[in-house]
Amino acid sequence: MHDITEHKRANKELITRLFQQESIAELSQRALAGTELQVLMNDAVKLIAEGIEVEYCKILKLLPDGNSLLLLAGIGWKEGLVGSAIVAAGPDSQAGYTLLINEPVIVADFRTETRFNVPPLLQEHGIVSGMSVVISGKERTFGVLGAHTDKQRTFTRDDINFLRSAANVIGATIQRRGTEEELEESESRFKRIFNTTSASILEEDYSEVVKAIDALKARGVKDFRRYLDENPDFVSMAVQMVKILDVNNATLKLYGASSKSEMLGPLNNIFTPDSYKVFKEKLIAIAEGKGYFEAEIINKRLDGKPIELLMSCEIPSQHSEFTNILVSIFDITDRKKMEHELLKMHKLESLGVLAGGIAHDFNNVMTGVLGYITLAKIRAGSKSNVIEDLDSAEKACLRTKELTQQLITFSKGGAPVKRNISITELIKDSVTFTLSGSNAKPVFNIPDDLWPTEVDEGQISQVINNLILNADQAMPEGGIIEVGCENVVIGEGNAITLNKGRYVKMTVSDQGCGIAREHLDKIFDPFFTTKQRGSGLGLSTVYSIIKRHNGYITVESELGKGTTFDIYLPASE
Repeated sequence: MHDITEHKRANKELITRLFQQESIAELSQRALAGTELQVLMNDAVKLIAEGIEVEYCKILKLLPDGNSLLLLAGIGWKEGLVGSAIVAAGPDSQAGYTLLINEPVIVADFRTETRFNVPPLLQEHGIVSGMSVVISGKERTFGVLGAHTDKQRTFTRDDINFLRSAANVIGATIQRRGTEEELEESESRFKRIFNTTSASILEEDYSEVVKAIDALKARGVKDFRRYLDENPDFVSMAVQMVKILDVNNATLKLYGASSKSEMLGPLNNIFTPDSYKVFKEKLIAIAEGKGYFEAEIINKRLDGKPIELLMSCEIPSQHSEFTNILVSIFDITDRKKMEHELLKMHKLESLGVLAGGIAHDFNNVMTGVLGYITLAKIRAGSKSNVIEDLDSAEKACLRTKELTQQLITFSKGGAPVKRNISITELIKDSVTFTLSGSNAKPVFNIPDDLWPTEVDEGQISQVINNLILNADQAMPEGGIIEVGCENVVIGEGNAITLNKGRYVKMTVSDQGCGIAREHLDKIFDPFFTTKQRGSGLGLSTVYSIIKRHNGYITVESELGKGTTFDIYLPASE
């Protein structure tokens, strides 16, 4: 009889242990499956109560004040208590004592317990026996897990281990969910910043590039600059490896994209020949283990228009972590234009001083030559052949004096004699006169309410004549020359080095052959010309006159599509 009873007891313990193990496995599986945390805790108290064979089970959450715990989940308790009942967290309660010693607390009989008082919650339900363990994570304590019965009970070591295992699963789940929530919040915060910041940001995948660089290192490549100089195809191949994964709204605006899908993919969609040179330096920085890379780069918008950028990024130190990098870019196109304009102004001023001095001395020499030619003509008398030669020499000298006068105008501007006028008629008369007998036709777009300007009519007429003549010569077969004006207000911090205020903007556009990009910065230089015939002083003089009027001139051109000049003249108050 004794042997049968012992066998039944052992068998019952085995069944209970197996159920407890299965319960822990099921609880863990539900946690990993992403079961909502409150649902998971409700399931946990049911499984624990069944596994230990008790009527009551509870999960107490330690509140932020550290002095009390909330009955967050439970089974067996009176209706309305779960979610509202508060238990003291001090050492005079079982839960508080459990937190204090951070070890399992087993009570065989609360009626004889001397370590702490019986909490009102347990007294109200007639609890006699129970045990409790701490629910904790790696960084903080979350609360207490307890199992209770209204019968006197001796809990086994398996029961204690089962309760601790359940607490570990709950604690790990809370920790992971908290981390996930923090990560989600961090990602959400990052996305908000990413999409709302005024700085342009691109997320780029460099993982394949790093693998390729590591493969080269394994082959013994040490001097990557030399390797890339000798193997330029590697740079092109690496560009194809990099993928744009994400961009923010500022980037879409910068590149003229209407959606992210237009920007995602290989870098060559936004690269220019200059971009490859900078990308090569970036590859070298990655290969050499640099932590940061910054450079000025010229990319292109989706419409093909070049943009000058300041690009920077941090390079992860460990290649094992090197997957995606964030690249910040700032549009410095306007800043570079301003720098180029200031440099051009200083250069032209220096050239002007030189050209003016030479022209003045040369003009004096030519005056003397003309005088001697006049004397020679008097002494030649009626010798017609000699007179004809001297007339030709005189004409050549006069043309030379005109050239030197242009140089003087360029260098000193010829101090404009200004008068307050509406330049509408001046523009139309000058354009019409210059195009007399030409195949090119003007189209005017000038508003009736154009602001008056204070200008030297002769000099501004010279400006218009030069620009229209250039446009006409750019279209030998004829075409349309658009001449327009508009009132504009320039604010502070503009990119065209003008004082803030009101201006009249005049635009001259042709449909001619255009100007090569490498020539654009030189067209205002004296003696620079791409024509077979010409002095190279026309646009230099235009620039000088506009500057003397406290104005500004810009040019945009593309080969095969034409050229546009914009002139800003201060409007009269």
